[in-house]
Amino acid sequence: MKNLTLILFMFTSTIAFSQSSEKNIIDAIMKTYNDKDYAAFYDLITPNIKTQMTENNLKDFLSENLYKNYGEIKSIIFKNEKQQQKVYTTQFEKGELDLTLIFNNEFKIDGLSFTPPKAEIIVKKSFLTNNKMESKLDSIVDVVIKPFIQNSINSGISIGIIQNGETKFYHYGETKKETANLPNNNTIYEIGSISKTFTGYLLAQAIADKKINLDDDIRKFLAQKYLNLEFEGNPIQIKHLINHTSTLPRIPENLDKQTNYDEENPYVNYSKEMISDYLKNYTIKSKPGITQEYSNFGTALLGIILENVYKKTYSNLLQTYITKPFKMKNTFENINKFQKIN
Repeated sequence: MKNLTLILFMFTSTIAFSQSSEKNIIDAIMKTYNDKDYAAFYDLITPNIKTQMTENNLKDFLSENLYKNYGEIKSIIFKNEKQQQKVYTTQFEKGELDLTLIFNNEFKIDGLSFTPPKAEIIVKKSFLTNNKMESKLDSIVDVVIKPFIQNSINSGISIGIIQNGETKFYHYGETKKETANLPNNNTIYEIGSISKTFTGYLLAQAIADKKINLDDDIRKFLAQKYLNLEFEGNPIQIKHLINHTSTLPRIPENLDKQTNYDEENPYVNYSKEMISDYLKNYTIKSKPGITQEYSNFGTALLGIILENVYKKTYSNLLQTYITKPFKMKNTFENINKFQKIN
């Protein structure tokens, strides 16, 4: 489970309010969150906060960071009040967080944060490691890594250091909690958003090969016309996908509609057909290229476009232009059962 902290919204004023108003807001927070009605949750906050956070920003946090890691809210109970900030113990299916709220004179939320209670972070007194503490480098690594691995939220970590032409590996913790299996040089880690760097590199290759231009309308490389993918005559261009100004959301709203949806692996069954369906019904609300908003969906779409440009799979493009040329023998898109064990 991740150590989560949501942005604490700034505020300008607070006032006292009735217990009934407070209960109504708390009930509304719980209902809209559990119903995944993020638009209604967004309506609970003040215009002041809306200038600092878009509806998609809030939705992404609530769905991908909070709901994914903690599940539904079971109860919200008043804990204390400090400097006009009310703190509530919020019990989720998978853990507990402190909810801090600030209200304006219309009983709208003018400040909100979810943070782990201090007691939730337990320091591990002992942990597995192959660090023999025999050199100055060993000691430096230990000092840097120890705070991370002692946090009970974290499981394991591996570090590779190249010094004077020599490579040294350090491993701490466990491959999976409560297994006592120390990571090793063959342990496989998810690469995460480094895949976006790979996609950017492949785009640069496509530009060098004169197969694509940054100013191209993305619809030029898609099977369908998608007449809706423009705002006042301004289409989404290739450069908007790579610099996260496409107006496309971070997470598509139909992500959890896939067959056998798995919160731990949310994209495993999210198909190209579902991407196409989402694009058909998507409405652009502002001119692309103006506002930056991080988009996993936009980068995934760029990957599909590169497949269409080269008429090759994304996996094949990775092998052709990245993993083989740079001799990255242990970097791949899919892993087998034996690799999963390690």
